[in-house]
Amino acid sequence: MNKKRLILNFLPSIILLFIIFIFSSQKANVSNSNSFQVLYLLKNIGIDLQSSLGLHTANFIVRKIAHVMEYFMLSCFIYRGYKKSEFNNPLIYTFVTIFILACLDEIHQTFVPGRDGRFKDVLVDSIGVVLLVAILKVKKYFKI
Repeated sequence: MNKKRLILNFLPSIILLFIIFIFSSQKANVSNSNSFQVLYLLKNIGIDLQSSLGLHTANFIVRKIAHVMEYFMLSCFIYRGYKKSEFNNPLIYTFVTIFILACLDEIHQTFVPGRDGRFKDVLVDSIGVVLLVAILKVKKYFKI
């Protein structure tokens, strides 16, 4: 497979990685502000997590769901890239790649003011790839 084709297969992954990098580069106060904006938007559509859970817990839940969803999307894109590039065992490569990228993201955050790298966030990010594995297993089981 030529390099151009390989890059095209992974282009969605590269774009999403860039977006994740931008969000991870935000100072803690900016990142928290974004989470609060999500809580405000949810409240406007009738989902008031803040009143039922408290501000700190609601913010925590929004942040962790965001981690899982962004890494789920990244897992889908990377899996697609490996599969289209005809790698053997694309799911294993995807799992390892996501774990490494999540580790690198947490290391990167140690250099951002007010942020820190946490291994538990690597595990939260890895839930995204576990979700992909589960969906693929269900899809295979039901032959969808």
